Amino acid sequence: MVTGFVLLLFAVIGTRAVFALPATLKANWVFRVTAVDSPRAYFMAVRKALYGLTAAPVWIAAAILYFAIWRPASAAAHLAVLRLVGMILVERSIRDFRKIPFTCGYLPGKADLTRKLGAAGALFLFATDAGTQFEYYAMRERTRFGFLLLVLLVIA
Repeated sequence: MVTGFVLLLFAVIGTRAVFALPATLKANWVFRVTAVDSPRAYFMAVRKALYGLTAAPVWIAAAILYFAIWRPASAAAHLAVLRLVGMILVERSIRDFRKIPFTCGYLPGKADLTRKLGAAGALFLFATDAGTQFEYYAMRERTRFGFLLLVLLVIA
Protein backbone atom coordinates (compact mmCIF):
# COMPACT_ATOMS: atom_id res chain seq x y z
CA MET A 1 0.00 0.00 0.00
CA VAL A 2 1.60 3.19 -1.21
CA THR A 3 -0.34 5.43 1.17
CA GLY A 4 1.98 4.73 4.10
CA PHE A 5 5.05 5.65 2.08
CA VAL A 6 3.49 8.87 0.78
CA LEU A 7 2.33 9.94 4.24
CA LEU A 8 5.70 9.13 5.72
CA LEU A 9 7.61 11.06 3.07
CA PHE A 10 5.43 14.16 3.32
CA ALA A 11 5.45 14.10 7.12
CA VAL A 12 9.26 13.89 7.28
CA ILE A 13 9.88 16.49 4.57
CA GLY A 14 7.24 18.88 5.92
CA THR A 15 8.43 18.70 9.51
CA ARG A 16 12.05 19.07 8.45
CA ALA A 17 11.14 22.17 6.42
CA VAL A 18 9.26 23.66 9.38
CA PHE A 19 12.27 23.01 11.63
CA ALA A 20 14.28 25.44 9.48
CA LEU A 21 11.84 28.34 9.95
CA PRO A 22 12.86 30.94 12.55
CA ALA A 23 9.65 30.92 14.58
CA THR A 24 11.42 31.82 17.84
CA LEU A 25 14.56 33.50 16.59
CA LYS A 26 14.91 35.54 19.78
CA ALA A 27 15.25 32.32 21.80
CA ASN A 28 18.54 31.52 20.08
CA TRP A 29 20.54 33.32 22.78
CA VAL A 30 19.41 30.78 25.39
CA PHE A 31 21.13 27.97 23.54
CA ARG A 32 24.27 30.00 22.94
CA VAL A 33 24.64 31.10 26.57
CA THR A 34 23.63 27.86 28.27
CA ALA A 35 25.32 25.34 25.99
CA VAL A 36 26.00 22.79 28.73
CA ASP A 37 26.04 19.79 26.42
CA SER A 38 27.99 19.10 23.29
CA PRO A 39 26.35 19.98 19.96
CA ARG A 40 26.01 16.25 19.32
CA ALA A 41 23.50 16.01 22.18
CA TYR A 42 21.37 18.76 20.68
CA PHE A 43 21.43 17.14 17.24
CA MET A 44 20.41 13.81 18.79
CA ALA A 45 17.45 15.61 20.35
CA VAL A 46 16.49 16.97 16.92
CA ARG A 47 16.70 13.43 15.50
CA LYS A 48 14.49 12.05 18.29
CA ALA A 49 11.98 14.86 17.80
CA LEU A 50 11.79 14.16 14.07
CA TYR A 51 11.19 10.47 14.72
CA GLY A 52 8.57 11.25 17.36
CA LEU A 53 6.72 13.87 15.34
CA THR A 54 6.75 12.21 11.95
CA ALA A 55 7.72 8.57 11.65
CA ALA A 56 6.19 7.16 14.83
CA PRO A 57 2.65 8.53 14.26
CA VAL A 58 2.65 7.31 10.66
CA TRP A 59 3.90 3.88 11.74
CA ILE A 60 1.21 3.62 14.41
CA ALA A 61 -1.59 4.71 12.06
CA ALA A 62 -0.33 2.36 9.36
CA ALA A 63 -0.13 -0.54 11.82
CA ILE A 64 -3.72 -0.01 12.90
CA LEU A 65 -4.93 0.18 9.30
CA TYR A 66 -2.83 -2.67 7.93
CA PHE A 67 -3.70 -5.13 10.69
CA ALA A 68 -7.37 -4.25 10.23
CA ILE A 69 -7.45 -4.98 6.49
CA TRP A 70 -4.65 -7.50 5.82
CA ARG A 71 -3.53 -10.84 7.15
CA PRO A 72 -1.14 -10.40 10.10
CA ALA A 73 1.88 -11.75 8.21
CA SER A 74 1.40 -9.36 5.28
CA ALA A 75 0.78 -6.42 7.59
CA ALA A 76 3.88 -7.15 9.66
CA ALA A 77 6.02 -7.54 6.53
CA HIS A 78 4.86 -4.25 5.07
CA LEU A 79 5.33 -2.49 8.40
CA ALA A 80 8.91 -3.73 8.56
CA VAL A 81 9.59 -2.21 5.15
CA LEU A 82 7.79 1.00 6.13
CA ARG A 83 9.87 1.27 9.29
CA LEU A 84 13.17 0.87 7.44
CA VAL A 85 12.12 3.35 4.77
CA GLY A 86 11.12 5.78 7.53
CA MET A 87 14.50 5.42 9.18
CA ILE A 88 16.22 6.11 5.86
CA LEU A 89 14.07 9.19 5.24
CA VAL A 90 14.60 10.67 8.72
CA GLU A 91 18.34 10.08 8.72
CA ARG A 92 18.72 11.45 5.20
CA SER A 93 16.65 14.54 5.94
CA ILE A 94 18.79 15.59 8.91
CA ARG A 95 22.17 14.64 7.49
CA ASP A 96 23.21 18.24 6.79
CA PHE A 97 20.86 19.89 9.29
CA ARG A 98 23.05 21.64 11.86
CA LYS A 99 20.57 23.97 13.51
CA ILE A 100 18.37 24.02 16.55
CA PRO A 101 14.79 23.99 15.21
CA PHE A 102 12.92 27.29 15.13
CA THR A 103 15.83 29.33 16.54
CA CYS A 104 18.24 29.87 13.65
CA GLY A 105 18.08 32.47 10.92
CA TYR A 106 16.57 31.64 7.57
CA LEU A 107 17.64 33.11 4.26
CA PRO A 108 14.96 32.57 1.63
CA GLY A 109 15.77 32.11 -2.00
CA LYS A 110 18.60 29.60 -1.69
CA ALA A 111 16.84 26.97 -3.79
CA ASP A 112 15.59 27.22 -7.34
CA LEU A 113 12.24 25.59 -6.70
CA THR A 114 10.91 25.85 -10.23
CA ARG A 115 13.41 23.28 -11.48
CA LYS A 116 13.94 21.25 -8.33
CA LEU A 117 10.26 20.79 -7.53
CA GLY A 118 9.38 19.42 -10.96
CA ALA A 119 12.33 17.05 -10.99
CA ALA A 120 11.66 15.92 -7.44
CA GLY A 121 7.98 15.32 -8.23
CA ALA A 122 8.78 13.17 -11.24
CA LEU A 123 11.42 11.25 -9.30
CA PHE A 124 9.01 10.76 -6.40
CA LEU A 125 6.30 9.30 -8.68
CA PHE A 126 8.79 6.96 -10.34
CA ALA A 127 10.37 5.85 -7.06
CA THR A 128 7.00 5.28 -5.40
CA ASP A 129 5.74 3.17 -8.28
CA ALA A 130 8.95 1.19 -8.64
CA GLY A 131 9.29 0.71 -4.88
CA THR A 132 5.79 -0.61 -4.39
CA GLN A 133 6.11 -2.91 -7.41
CA PHE A 134 9.38 -4.29 -6.07
CA GLU A 135 7.99 -4.70 -2.56
CA TYR A 136 4.97 -6.58 -3.92
CA TYR A 137 7.30 -8.79 -5.97
CA ALA A 138 9.57 -9.42 -2.98
CA MET A 139 6.74 -10.26 -0.59
CA ARG A 140 5.74 -13.29 -2.67
CA GLU A 141 8.83 -15.25 -1.62
CA ARG A 142 10.69 -15.25 1.70
CA THR A 143 14.20 -15.14 0.28
CA ARG A 144 13.41 -12.15 -1.91
CA PHE A 145 11.75 -10.38 0.99
CA GLY A 146 14.70 -11.15 3.23
CA PHE A 147 17.02 -9.68 0.62
CA LEU A 148 14.85 -6.54 0.41
CA LEU A 149 14.95 -6.12 4.19
CA LEU A 150 18.70 -6.68 4.22
CA VAL A 151 19.28 -4.02 1.55
CA LEU A 152 17.04 -1.53 3.37
CA LEU A 153 18.74 -2.30 6.67
CA VAL A 154 22.18 -1.69 5.18
CA ILE A 155 21.02 1.62 3.72
CA ALA A 156 19.39 2.62 7.01
